[in-house]
Amino acid sequence: MAVNHRNPLGSMDMMKVKGILIPVNWDNNGNVVSVAIAANDESEYLVEDPELAGKLKGRLRQVVEVSGVVKRASGKNIIKIKQWRCQNA
Repeated sequence: MAVNHRNPLGSMDMMKVKGILIPVNWDNNGNVVSVAIAANDESEYLVEDPELAGKLKGRLRQVVEVSGVVKRASGKNIIKIKQWRCQNA
């Protein structure tokens, strides 16, 4: 689930995304190097911040809810997370 929150002028403000945290990229040794959120509407949001992605690796396959700013680059949704929390299954 993704919900946009726009300011009165119509520009993007914050977006809430709820979904499952998944690995999306690995190094040559098979270690996860980037993660994304697979939302309920089948859209995917790549976590922009590598440091935060590293912290989230321990939460793979868990349901998370995040708030952040989303941009599109190379046909992908990329989210700069401001807040996040895990949901109990």
